[in-house]
Amino acid sequence: MSFDAIRLENCFPELHGFVLLDPARLEHFYDAPVRGVDLLARFARSEDGDRVCREGVAIPMIGVEAGDYTIIVRDAALQSMDQHPRLRSSGWILGTETGKLLFCGLGYLTDWEPDHPRHAHVEVPPGWYRVEITGHVVHDGTSAEEWEYQLALSLTREKPVFSADLTTRFGLSPGEP
Repeated sequence: MSFDAIRLENCFPELHGFVLLDPARLEHFYDAPVRGVDLLARFARSEDGDRVCREGVAIPMIGVEAGDYTIIVRDAALQSMDQHPRLRSSGWILGTETGKLLFCGLGYLTDWEPDHPRHAHVEVPPGWYRVEITGHVVHDGTSAEEWEYQLALSLTREKPVFSADLTTRFGLSPGEP
């Protein structure tokens, strides 16, 4: 089942990063409400951060420079306009029973509120996805450039094997890894 690309503009990487997650799976992961909890500290100071990635609950993007970004969440079957990304990170997985995902800056995890008005809502068909993230620097023919991330989701029949590098830094400036 395919879905139309979702374009999120002027996204700011609170605390130098972003996260795409399924809030229902996050609650299920902890088997308890997590409103008001400092999830960022919990993810950083325990194995929970690695586990939510390996279990397909959340996909973090760390090491992102301050600025406004365009984020495109798309079906992997839809071709990217830019075939030469500055960075590529594959092996991520994401599962959703509801198809209702949230995209936000990492800073919003410090006092988690799933209904925060600054979260972007992303709806995709329910299921398991393999996810590849690419980072692009788009030039519009002038001296201005736009920084963009594309998250390409491939629907799978079963939970995919997680193989992403959890140490990936998602900076797009020259010289960034």
